[in-house]
Amino acid sequence: MVNVSVVTPAWNAERTITRAIASALSQSGVSVEVIVADDASTDATGHVVAALNDPRVRYLRLPVNGGPAAARNAAIASAQGEWIAVLDADDMFLEGRLAGLVATASDHCLEIVADNMLIDDTNGARRLFIEEELDGAVRYLSLADYIVGNRLFGRRPGEGYLKPMFAAGFLQRHALRYDTATRIGEDFLLVAEAMALGARYGRVRAAGYVYTTHSGSISHRLTRRDADAMVEADRRYLARHGARLNAAERMEWLAHLKTLEDGASFVAMVECIKARDFASLARFAVQRPAAVRHFAMPIRARIARLTRRSATAGSPA
Repeated sequence: MVNVSVVTPAWNAERTITRAIASALSQSGVSVEVIVADDASTDATGHVVAALNDPRVRYLRLPVNGGPAAARNAAIASAQGEWIAVLDADDMFLEGRLAGLVATASDHCLEIVADNMLIDDTNGARRLFIEEELDGAVRYLSLADYIVGNRLFGRRPGEGYLKPMFAAGFLQRHALRYDTATRIGEDFLLVAEAMALGARYGRVRAAGYVYTTHSGSISHRLTRRDADAMVEADRRYLARHGARLNAAERMEWLAHLKTLEDGASFVAMVECIKARDFASLARFAVQRPAAVRHFAMPIRARIARLTRRSATAGSPA
């Protein structure tokens, strides 16, 4: 049996897909298959994948563009591995990542395991997504811990943005899939769904996933439609799992929902400003005054950047 099925959703990824697939196929210590789910690309993505001519790579083409969650679900449906690992088409694995995660999951009896990420930005710099010592220690997360660390516009990086590996058997037993109604936050939702059903989640302090930022990334364009979809997904989660949640988990989920509702109102107000629709802007501000505080975020960010620059300028070389 294949150890890890690497699920790679792709849309117009002809320039990056080869690097992503190569990073998966070069993993040592585990057997790997790569399932590329082409989300109705209009470029040569399919030809580039076919040219690899590797039996470990399977190519699926979706008839219509359904978004990353739909593409991932299509790949998961045909996966044959014991574990499911997501690799986006413009990202890559570092050598040894998958074997390390499989070993961690086995040693700690986990159904979900994740590591930190390295971020490659548009300037070619690389940094850790979560600043920490990479000492290999494993942190076990409760559902309440996981929820509280993933509030919209939170001050610390949310672990919901990490790329976890799932036990395929657990996903199959509970018929779990990505929420296709959301285009942002789908990883967070799937982990939270699994944890509500009893999955044990651990994160190792190592970094083997390289995430590439670029101006076209969906996660950099939070639209009103995306924000509203995230709110509705939170409400559906509460309807499905509310009876299973303990008091702390329910409290944190309701707080998470409130931050999404405030965030959606903030995004709506930004769109009102762009459209010069000040009557609607005032209405949103009255209905959800807590959302108004988000307008201070760019100011705080600028102050923080200036503070860092001043400290750097004043330190010895």
